[in-house]
Amino acid sequence: MERIEFRVVRAVDEASAKDRRRSVVIARVIQYLNKEELLYLFKKIKDSLNKRGFLLLSFSSEGGIFNKETITVPKFHYKVDEIEVLLRELFNEIVITKGSTKNLHVNYTEDVVSYDIFATNIKK
Repeated sequence: MERIEFRVVRAVDEASAKDRRRSVVIARVIQYLNKEELLYLFKKIKDSLNKRGFLLLSFSSEGGIFNKETITVPKFHYKVDEIEVLLRELFNEIVITKGSTKNLHVNYTEDVVSYDIFATNIKK
């Protein structure tokens, strides 16, 4: 277990560490980034990964925060196809799966549409 390290960091600052990361996990973050910020973050993450590294991305594309009026920060809707296009510009392999329809940490009355994406430069 000592090889596993969990940290919460400012994503853009931390992602600039070249060739150090085996993995980067981003969950429920991209909905708060505009497209320019998102592309910048993805490029920084790719540069920070070692040769066998990967990105695991989880995000909601509909429902959830988008229907919550009490969340007043800017929110950005991304279709899974848009995210796939951005990631394919940077990574060799992409695997997309449908995520959960329930949000367990926030009580929403409606289902959400979410996706989990695995992106790596390791070729099959």
